[in-house]
Amino acid sequence: MPIYENHTFSNAIYDGTFSQELLKPQPTVLGQLGTNIAMRLWHLLFGLPIIILVGVITHTTWDVRMLLLALSALLLAAILRFLFTYLFALSAFWTEQAHGIVGLSESLIFLLGGLAVPITRFPSSLRPLVGALPFHALLGFPAEIMSSSLDYKQILGGYVWLVFWILVFLLAVKATWRAGLQRYSAIGG
Repeated sequence: MPIYENHTFSNAIYDGTFSQELLKPQPTVLGQLGTNIAMRLWHLLFGLPIIILVGVITHTTWDVRMLLLALSALLLAAILRFLFTYLFALSAFWTEQAHGIVGLSESLIFLLGGLAVPITRFPSSLRPLVGALPFHALLGFPAEIMSSSLDYKQILGGYVWLVFWILVFLLAVKATWRAGLQRYSAIGG
């Protein structure tokens, strides 16, 4: 899934236009959030018909309860994904390598989120740890709900981790934002 925060936010810091955002009478995160939502809707506009077509062609049946649980998990995962990526994009306050830092975080999502290897394929001793990390909540958890591979107790546990990580990253973003603003200075723009 493409990410945008490192481009919309980090580049504004690098080229000095972030100073103009600070002068506007609104939180600066609204610009990045608006761009993110617009791009996600754009992807959905093209992706949803393909998913429906593949489902029809393959005669896939979906449990409506699981579909609703998966969609709500997906919405929470999108919130977490924004906070997760935005946190690493905030490294632009300290380094010109924010794109690389965000890229590293994306690699962790790929490796530990269930895309490279499903969580069920990890050694049984590591599964609880990997399942509790934010990477699984970002990617694997909504997919596992949709595939009906989780029971309701596991789904509830997954939601608890999802909400927990949202709160953790929200607090981390707030603290990093404050520290970054104290460090920020611009030339040009």
